[in-house]
This record gives sequence, C-alpha cells and structure tokens, in this order.
Amino acid sequence: MNCPLFIDYTRECIKDVEVFPERLTPQMIKFCSGDKHKDCPFFKILKTKQKVCENVRSCPAFRNFVLGEFGKFAEMSNKYCTSKDYVKCNRYILKKKGKIVPLNLHPNGKLVKEWENK
Repeated sequence: MNCPLFIDYTRECIKDVEVFPERLTPQMIKFCSGDKHKDCPFFKILKTKQKVCENVRSCPAFRNFVLGEFGKFAEMSNKYCTSKDYVKCNRYILKKKGKIVPLNLHPNGKLVKEWENK
C-alpha cells in the first residue's frame, strides 16, 4: 500500500509540510511507495493523532536533514520528534529551560558538523 499522500508520484504532503524537499530520492520513494509510509515523520505529523514535539516545524534538527539519508532522518525523528519521547530530546530540554540551543545540537546531545554552516 502506498502512502495516501503519494499520488501519481507527486507528494501531496509537500503542500502542508514546508520542510519537505521537492526532489524524491530512492530512500524517500521507499517510504512513499509502500507500507513504510507509516514510519515517515511527515506522514505522522499530518495523518496520525499521536502527540509530536511542539517545535518540530521550526527545529533545525528536523529541517536540516540530508536528502540521501532519509532513513537516518526518519529514525531520529521517530525516536524524538514524532514520538512521546520528544521530551527526552536534548534540544527540547534546553529550550524548555530557557537556555540557548546550539544550532547544530542533535536531539541525542551530539554536535553535528553538517549543520554548522546552514
């Protein structure tokens, strides 16, 4: 079963999720064109009733993923951003405490070099 938001190789979710890239990669097609769509962070935000992090749409960790690594992005998002465990995200914790959140801080607490210049 394809994602209900994947119609004739166009993604309807792009209308609602401004961070979704316009170009499909092979990894992304695996999510869009099969049952794996249930694990897609964008599908979860738009079509499920589960609670997601309130900061997800503006979070650099969510916005600055690398297209070729969509699987890793989905894994990170599903562990933090789109699960009840978003409260364990290091970015979320710092923000809730009113502290400055480094732009390149990964939800697991590691600093990610790729985000430093974005």
